Amino acid sequence: PSSQLGDPPPRPTTMEGEPSAPSRLFLARPLDAPDKVEQSAAWHFQHLRAEVFDELQIDFEDLAPESLHGWAITGLTWMAAAGVEKQKSACLGLVYALLVHDLDRTVSPGYYDYLALLRNLDAHHIATRTLLAFSRRWRVLQPVAQLRLVLLLRAMADARWPKVDQVALSIQRELVLEPKHQEHVCEVLHEMVCVTHLCARVDEECAQLSFLWAARWAHIASSLKPRKGEDGEALVELRRLLAELAAGLWQEYRDALVRAGPALLWAAAQYRDCAALPWQDVMVHEGAILTHPAPQACLDHFLTHELQEQTAFLVNEATGHRAGRLFEWFLRRHFGQPAHGSGIGDCILWAITAAAPKGDLKPQLWDRFWNASASGDGALAFLFAAAHLAPRSDSYTRRLLDGLLAQSVDPDETRRRKAFYLVKRIPGSGASKLAVLLRRDLEQEQGPS
Repeated sequence: PSSQLGDPPPRPTTMEGEPSAPSRLFLARPLDAPDKVEQSAAWHFQHLRAEVFDELQIDFEDLAPESLHGWAITGLTWMAAAGVEKQKSACLGLVYALLVHDLDRTVSPGYYDYLALLRNLDAHHIATRTLLAFSRRWRVLQPVAQLRLVLLLRAMADARWPKVDQVALSIQRELVLEPKHQEHVCEVLHEMVCVTHLCARVDEECAQLSFLWAARWAHIASSLKPRKGEDGEALVELRRLLAELAAGLWQEYRDALVRAGPALLWAAAQYRDCAALPWQDVMVHEGAILTHPAPQACLDHFLTHELQEQTAFLVNEATGHRAGRLFEWFLRRHFGQPAHGSGIGDCILWAITAAAPKGDLKPQLWDRFWNASASGDGALAFLFAAAHLAPRSDSYTRRLLDGLLAQSVDPDETRRRKAFYLVKRIPGSGASKLAVLLRRDLEQEQGPS
């Protein structure tokens, strides 16, 4: 809230009373409401310009080497010394300046001197809180703002900035592949690999989440091809960096990763085709892995924040006649129709774990999810949950699966037959036992072959 970030100066307006400028950070559509954090940050930066930069004739649009940056830094320091609110105002304004303007990092004093000042003043974690708010809206950030954000984050990680890992983990969740901007995504990933190296050491949870993220992107990058005019060598280098990151995290934080439980096996089931990942070594520890439940943070990390919130609504709130319409909208928004990609499997697995404590089988919801996945990733999630999340015959996941398999749409291709072939893609002894049961049921259904 802006009240916690310091009182902003009066809001700049046009003669008609409307905001004076469009967003400098977001891809705002005509009817979108302005981002409140961006507005507050912009107001504080305008205050810094009026109080310090304009008097010294410093233009952030063209940061000239001969500008009096040393004087500006001294002025900002004196300004921040006037009280806590002034200190917060300086921090918020500087964060906005670093995100909106392309500052020459070779100028001294310049970019890194302002960053050092921000580090010294940021006792209230204004920088990380602001970047965290922007990272939650990653998909509507302008591409250039995304790149500036991760460059700033890398510099903050190098400076051992407190709480920077929270921003890195948030971006990991929000970063998705957009085919039209593949080269830009690869550039962002290069920086995120460096940030993740530094943040994974913070605690056990960071190591777990970073490994899952690195494995996912190593798998995605292995199937990417250079687009016309793009640098193929950069893509090869990115594949190497991601594979080395995942392998290095496994070697250094093996005990912590084992405690990720079935979440680690779910990653192995989805990204098994990437030979550069250490799945063979992971499966050696299957017994130890399955002694731990899947941490909720790991299951959350497979989904964006928006997808998680809307999936929770489908599970907990969407009932009656509106449930079908809401599901169709949900599917179109996140996956397309029919759904494709591994994302729907992550979504289904999360939904199952959210519904299991209440014991409500929700047959219509699960039936819609099964039918929605054209590639089989959705069905794979149901099978994985039955095999590894709660393999007992009377468990919620097994009863859910039995209810789904009892339904058949096409007599020549029953769900049970499809499940029997899909379960072979799941690693682990639990999946092997489930395959035996499915084969037995299939033979009873259609007779021995």
